[in-house]
Amino acid sequence: GFILVFFIICYATPLFITVIIPMGIFYFIVQRIFVTTSRQLKRIESISRSPIYSHFQESLSGASTIRSYRKQSEFILRNESQLDYNNSAYYPSLCANRWLSLRLEIVGHFVVFFAAMFAVVSKQLSITDPGLVGLSISYALNVTMVLNYLVRMTSELEANIVAV
Repeated sequence: GFILVFFIICYATPLFITVIIPMGIFYFIVQRIFVTTSRQLKRIESISRSPIYSHFQESLSGASTIRSYRKQSEFILRNESQLDYNNSAYYPSLCANRWLSLRLEIVGHFVVFFAAMFAVVSKQLSITDPGLVGLSISYALNVTMVLNYLVRMTSELEANIVAV
């Protein structure tokens, strides 16, 4: 499916081949940068999450003792502090996802732009069939979503595997 879409776009607008290779390389570079960063951020978040679980388990098992010494507020403050620390470790991960999203959307828009631009140039030169050009542009719109999903899922998979 995915390779067939690129074949149809390249068949309808042969000039698109000159753009697809650099964009593919850019997709690969962006994915490699994001995966290395995301993996480390996921690891930091996992490390900061572990004390929350252990503190919660300790609080549950010693709930009667905590209540008898009236130390609930101290345990609540400690829990909130650990949650804040975990959220501060999670925030850079959200920023990295936005970074990836921006780059992928820009490249996706360039794919659509070049497909449309080369379609217009091909039409001026009377090279291609208008129906095939319309099909290639609509496929170019869909392929950006597929590429974004593909890069995100492979990056997320690798980050989750490493950060266990």
